[in-house]
Amino acid sequence: MLAPVDLDDASAAGLRGLLASTASSPAFLRSARGKDFVAGVLRGNTLASSAAHQSVKKALPSWTQARARAAGDCYKRAFDSLAKEGDTEQFEEDYLQDLARAFLFSKSKKLASQLKSLLDSALHCSVTGTKVKRACVERVYAPLLWRHITAPNNECRRRAFEVLGTCFPIADPDAFESASYHQRASSRHRRDGVGPAQVQGRLDLRY
Repeated sequence: MLAPVDLDDASAAGLRGLLASTASSPAFLRSARGKDFVAGVLRGNTLASSAAHQSVKKALPSWTQARARAAGDCYKRAFDSLAKEGDTEQFEEDYLQDLARAFLFSKSKKLASQLKSLLDSALHCSVTGTKVKRACVERVYAPLLWRHITAPNNECRRRAFEVLGTCFPIADPDAFESASYHQRASSRHRRDGVGPAQVQGRLDLRY
């Protein structure tokens, strides 16, 4: 039986390097199993996960948008796994917030675009996202946004407002009321055994 490997040991430096390289390897980012493996590296041993994160940041400038999104999916999978254990704080601070800070401060528009694609894939900013994911988005971006919205750099402010509009949209109360009305009506119709065709027929009779 093989003994477990201590990745913190100096003798495991070569293995840590190999594990880190998977995070920027097209072969791993191309498949679901490969992404799961990378996610395991990102949420595992601190030294290996940190090296993997640095590997991603180093490779990002040469990536396509699709590959950046694939890498973001690895971060998402790692976060989802950690969320089940209730232990995401370190991951958010060390990796997700680090990427968000790099996006807001990047001097290169191309790199900023790659980072945004990765972050959008990792965080899935949406008002329909899960409560856990929305809380993560707030913890990652909120401490950075208010400083960057008032930054003297125009591009930095523009990116901050872009994130603000995407991840923290202002709800339209009229749209909410309309959606709420239709949900109640749909629920009532299902309860009464009325399908879409009957509803349409009833509406047609009114005109």
